Amino acid sequence: EDCKYGITWAGCRDDNSCQGDLVCRDMVCSSAGSSVVVSKNTYITGETVTVSFQNLPGDRFGMAVFPAEADPRHLDFSSSEDWSWPCDSKDCANQTLTSGTINLEDIGNGAWKVYMIVDMSWPYKSVAITETFIVGPPLLESISTPKSSYSEGDSIPVSFQNPDGKRVWLGVFPAYAN
Repeated sequence: EDCKYGITWAGCRDDNSCQGDLVCRDMVCSSAGSSVVVSKNTYITGETVTVSFQNLPGDRFGMAVFPAEADPRHLDFSSSEDWSWPCDSKDCANQTLTSGTINLEDIGNGAWKVYMIVDMSWPYKSVAITETFIVGPPLLESISTPKSSYSEGDSIPVSFQNPDGKRVWLGVFPAYAN
């Protein structure tokens, strides 16, 4: 069955196509004019997740956080981690904004995706999905070697963690070097 707005019981066709001007995203037919994006890929536990959205059709919708492995064709709202109307609240009259930003504050540790869901009644219709993002304890920059001293000519295995993914240089210098 073809889908109008990413109806959860109808995914993309076998050739990854959809009806009309819809596009296939994560196995679901989605509106080409709708998007939902998180501000970054990783968040520290308790940090607010900022979500930007565009809902060009102007349909009534909300946004909900589901586990990254959730099947977008069979979303169960009772398993959502957090949700919001587009006005950035669970209590508001305007549920048809065409663009904006919301902040989600009650997301536990794990891998998640935010779904833009129209009509907010079963069966849920997802029109846009974020990339997977991670919430967890802070990762610290670190560098280490298995031993504290090496003989000349020894191979020195170095382990490092660069959680921000920034460009870094690793170098080996004498202990007395500044």
